[in-house]
Order: sequence, then structure tokens, then C-alpha cells
Amino acid sequence: MSVDALIRPLTVITVFGLVLGVGLRVNFSEIVAATRNPGMVARSLLANFVIAPLAILGIALIFELPTDVSIGMMLMAAAPFAPMAPAFVGIGKGNVHVAAGHMVIFCVLAVFLTPPLCRLLFTMLPGAGEVEFDVGAIIVSLLITVFAPLAIGLAIHEFAPKLAARLLRPVNVSSLVILVVAVVLIFSDQHEELSALGVIVFSAMILSTEIPLAVGYALGGPGTDTRRAIGMGTGVRNLGIGLLIATDSFAGTPVVLAVLAYSLVLILLGLAHAAYWSRRAP
Repeated sequence: MSVDALIRPLTVITVFGLVLGVGLRVNFSEIVAATRNPGMVARSLLANFVIAPLAILGIALIFELPTDVSIGMMLMAAAPFAPMAPAFVGIGKGNVHVAAGHMVIFCVLAVFLTPPLCRLLFTMLPGAGEVEFDVGAIIVSLLITVFAPLAIGLAIHEFAPKLAARLLRPVNVSSLVILVVAVVLIFSDQHEELSALGVIVFSAMILSTEIPLAVGYALGGPGTDTRRAIGMGTGVRNLGIGLLIATDSFAGTPVVLAVLAYSLVLILLGLAHAAYWSRRAP
């Protein structure tokens, strides 16, 4: 079996497991608490679905990145709040409850908003306007792979909390192991293409992480702990959703590698910010 044939099922299993883990971990009270501050939710929506995507689009245009790389970055630009964001927020002494509540809200919203936002961003990207991209099919895929496991996890947490606690660690560990396998397979198969991305591409990816993080931090509210939560969620885009869409619509192309390269950059920078914040009291 070829690497391309393996990547799709591995990605689906990984995303399903990571999002199931989100549901197993988060309380309904955290989601409700997040909705009780509509101003913060509105600012987070603005940061994640408007300002950050436009900023990343602008960076891709200014740096004149290759079309495949730009498409991969647009997929990530449209996919907010990675499942690991609350963990990074916890390391950085931010408000984990805000991060967890917003992560669930954005997982649901991303199912319906990310695909049309990708399509819109492609129309503004030279060379990508005519890309074949079935918004309806991607929404169905996200409903099955993101919405369904999230609902299952939340239901287990609500009605069988002891079972949720027992399942959480093995689900998360197995999902991360499968993700690492998929990443290693892709990088080993396309290591020459990865090394050819160059300094300009990685510089653009660094800015595409730092600027959204700064935007989210600025709009995160008066408290430093909530700024860290919204900032991290805005800066650390959702690898699972981005990779799922890439393997759905752009399998076997450099778009998949671009998504992984960008994800590696944002994870490393997210950890760096978390480590820095951990030494500074909120």
C-alpha cells in the first residue's frame, strides 16, 4: 500500500480520536460559562474567522509563496483552536476553562464555517481561484469526523464521567501515536520537498502564527489569563481539521506537506510562548 493510501485513514482516525478526547475532557459547564461572555466570544470569532485568515492571506500574498504552499496555509487559516491549545494555555498559566469552552464552540463552528471560508480565501489567492473544492462534501466529512466524536465524548463525560476519565488517556495517547506515524510517513516520503520549502516559506509561517496569536491576545479581554487563552487558541490553528481537508481534497500534492510544515511551526511557537508565560504570573 502506498503512503498516499495510508495517510487518509490515519488522518481520519487521528482527528476522530483527538476530538473525542476533547469531548471526554470538557465539562458542559465550561461551554456554558464561555457563552455567558458574549463579548469575548464575539471578539474571539472576529479574531479567528476574520482577522487571522485575512492576515495569513496577506502574508502569503506579500511573500509571493508557491500556490500549493499558500493553499495549505489557507486551510490552516480557516481552522481555529487546535485541540492542544488548552494544554498549552495550562502550561502558560492562562485560563484553561475559557480555552476549553471556546475550543468546543469553535470545533462546532468550524464544521460549518471552515469549508466556505477556505473557498473564499482561494478566490483571493492567485492561481487558486479555480481549485476544485467541494464545500458540501467537506462539511459532511467534518460532521462525521469532528462533530460526531465531539458529541459522543461530551455525552460520555456528562452521563458516565468515570468512564470518560478512564477513556481519556488511552484515546489521547493512541491518537497522538497515530498522528506521529502519519507525520513521519509524509515527511519520509516528501523530505526533499520539505527541505526545498526554504527560509522564505518558513518565515511566512512564523509570521502567520505570531500575528494571529498577537491579535487573539489583544482581543482576549482585560485579564491576562483570558488573553493567553484566546491568543493561544487564535495562534495555534487546528492541525486536525487542516490535515483532514488537505487529505480529502489535495491528496498526493505538496499542499499536505505545507499543512504539516505550518503545523510544526505553530506547535513549536505555541510551546515557546507557553514556556515564556509560565515564568510570568498572569
